[in-house]
Amino acid sequence: MGKGIAGNQRGTVLVTFTLLLTALLGFVALGIEVGTWYVMRAELSKAVDAAALAGAANIASPNLNLVTLAQDFGDANFAPGYLGTAGTGSAAASYAVTYNTTQLTVTGSVSGLGIITKMFGITTIPMSATGVAQKNHVQIMLVLDCSGSMEGTPIANLKTAATSFLSFFTTTQSEDQMGLVTFSTAATLNVPLETNFVSSMQSVIHAAKAGGYTNSEDAIAQAGAQLPVQTGTPNASWKKQYIVFMTDGEPTAFRSTFLNQGTPYDAVVHTLAKGMSNQWYDVYTYLASPTTGNDLSVNAIPVGDGKANSTCKISEGNGKYLYSTSWTTAFTAYPPPSPYTTSYCDSSQASPRTVLAGYIHTTGDQMAIDNAAALKARGVTIYTIGLEGDGGIDTTFLSNVSSGPNYAYVAPDSTQLQAIFNQIAKDITLQLVQ
Repeated sequence: MGKGIAGNQRGTVLVTFTLLLTALLGFVALGIEVGTWYVMRAELSKAVDAAALAGAANIASPNLNLVTLAQDFGDANFAPGYLGTAGTGSAAASYAVTYNTTQLTVTGSVSGLGIITKMFGITTIPMSATGVAQKNHVQIMLVLDCSGSMEGTPIANLKTAATSFLSFFTTTQSEDQMGLVTFSTAATLNVPLETNFVSSMQSVIHAAKAGGYTNSEDAIAQAGAQLPVQTGTPNASWKKQYIVFMTDGEPTAFRSTFLNQGTPYDAVVHTLAKGMSNQWYDVYTYLASPTTGNDLSVNAIPVGDGKANSTCKISEGNGKYLYSTSWTTAFTAYPPPSPYTTSYCDSSQASPRTVLAGYIHTTGDQMAIDNAAALKARGVTIYTIGLEGDGGIDTTFLSNVSSGPNYAYVAPDSTQLQAIFNQIAKDITLQLVQ
């Protein structure tokens, strides 16, 4: 009898083990299925985040359908049929997109297909995820070269390129701010940093004319003065600040304070262009108005102390003299080459003007770089665009002014300006998204 009981017990254990194993396998399968749903949910979340970022990055683009763009990015990251989901129908992955001028929201939906859960009457598991991307506000100063070498086709193509740049910010101009500085001998603040800037900037750009010399340093200084100083650690309240600086040549002028016969002059000093064999020469050196660019009736050659009773003067012949002008302000900050000093006086016509012309060029160069460095230290990002001309473009100068190699561009000819301006606009909008 004991043997029969033992046999029955073995049969009971076998049945119990079979039932438990079946249940265990069911729970394992169910766990795998639930894990797959979690993976689906995580991948869907990544897809809507990517879609929202892509949409917000192009929220100001006039040439894109944001709904279609965001949906395409969603599909690229979680397409219908991905991870065993339905390929068509209401259960397949889909994306709903809403946006305003600064924010874009993407909500993705998909249904996981039940396998083990069918035993409990559950055939699909709906799931969703939402991604939100915000476009930060921006402050941009355009700085455009309108010197004489831009005359003709270059200035025409620059107008087209700058206008195209504006189009990327048309829909956000009520929150974004932009301003414009054009420069030749004088640097002019044409449009101060402001909202709703498109119309006023378009008018100025279309009316721009080429002429005069290249006063880059004052242009950068005036543009930077429009961008408010943001103090403390960068935070959400900071606005992204940019300068987009375009030029077709090296600086041939700079702004400083000069003293002539006891009268101080806030003026731009400039020299003539390059002569034969690429050597700098100067017939006369001029002081010009920093607002009109027109030459002043003041001797610009740096001799003597500039005082009213100075004995230092240069003979022009026929009993006429050019009285001394002091360059102390510029010479103190940027020491000149020999023979010039703050007290230099040469009463003859043998004054080495070629040296002076070279000094104007190199000092204008360095002042622009120094002005840019001060702005970059404040957190301002500077893009530079150099247009190749007859004399080439100084890529080292452009690099030193810019915020780095990825921010310096060169256009071999003016027909490529629009593509570069558009690329910079896209780069800026991408940097504004979070």
